[in-house]
Amino acid sequence: MSDLKSVLASEIRRLARKEVKAALLPLQAQVSALKKTVVLQNAKIKALGNRVPAQAIPEPETESASVADHPVRITAEGIVKLRRKLGLTQVQLATLLGASNFSVSHWELGKTKPREICKRKIAALRSLGKRELKRLLTEKGIASTAEPVAAKTSPAARGSRR
Repeated sequence: MSDLKSVLASEIRRLARKEVKAALLPLQAQVSALKKTVVLQNAKIKALGNRVPAQAIPEPETESASVADHPVRITAEGIVKLRRKLGLTQVQLATLLGASNFSVSHWELGKTKPREICKRKIAALRSLGKRELKRLLTEKGIASTAEPVAAKTSPAARGSRR
């Protein structure tokens, strides 16, 4: 009886290994394909990283390491206030910071927060005067004058102008 028991146990183990191997083969193929995809994506990321222009706003060189270690506090209202103070559009600010205009819009609406590098660039913009900013905009080939923001009027006020 014990011989029959050991034969059945070994047969069950053999069949189980066979089933597991059959179940794992497609998964192994998927893992291999995913690894190849990751390698290709990393190559694309590296190629795109080489195409990105140098930093739009240089980091201040006079700051000490201890100052750079402190986090920069930027709020949505602060970004709007700074942009309006400097007379910039969202597109111009985005170009200066090396970000997209959608990112600037989301920052100003409070939907997202800028990354640390962008926070540091925004902080560097705070110290720029209008002349320095104009020079920087012309160096980057960005139109230096912001379009005036139209004042919002109520429908009643629009009706009274007629």
